[in-house]
Amino acid sequence: MDAHNRLELPTIGSVQGLHRLSERRADADWISSRLADDKTRILLLIDLEVSVPANGSEPATAIRWYSADELMGLGLDPVDAIFLGIDGEDRAYFAADFWRSKTPSLDQHVSRFEPLADMWSLALGDSLSPLDLAIVGEARSLAAWHQVHRCCGRCGARTRRRDGGWKRQCWACGQDYFP
Repeated sequence: MDAHNRLELPTIGSVQGLHRLSERRADADWISSRLADDKTRILLLIDLEVSVPANGSEPATAIRWYSADELMGLGLDPVDAIFLGIDGEDRAYFAADFWRSKTPSLDQHVSRFEPLADMWSLALGDSLSPLDLAIVGEARSLAAWHQVHRCCGRCGARTRRRDGGWKRQCWACGQDYFP
């Protein structure tokens, strides 16, 4: 991205945030290519808890980011990861949510992702930056929305993630749902 095409990034406090690129989210090929990019970072949620670096007894002070290859190497396919946005360096950020009850391979690897922290602890811990806390909040909110909107309210069929995780669509009747 050259200087003339730089995106105006939102600001949280004095820190620039992520640009959500809503105009690109419906492009499945673009989302797939960004997810496969080596620079892309993925926030891991397990049962809506965030994987954070181990700090002993200290509260988490950072988010632990993964690449798609790292997650794939542990049997976790981030194909349905939620697109969170890009930063000023044109690096894409995603959130991949997995559930112990639905991901059999997770049990054998879950210790590699620990410690896991819930949103409440992260918010009260006052140790994450406002930007990191906003990113975690957005990721968790979208993951929770996907978990409870898996069936169509019109016909009862299953819905699928679309538009980088910002929409669900019924496979049977085509009804769209948005968070």
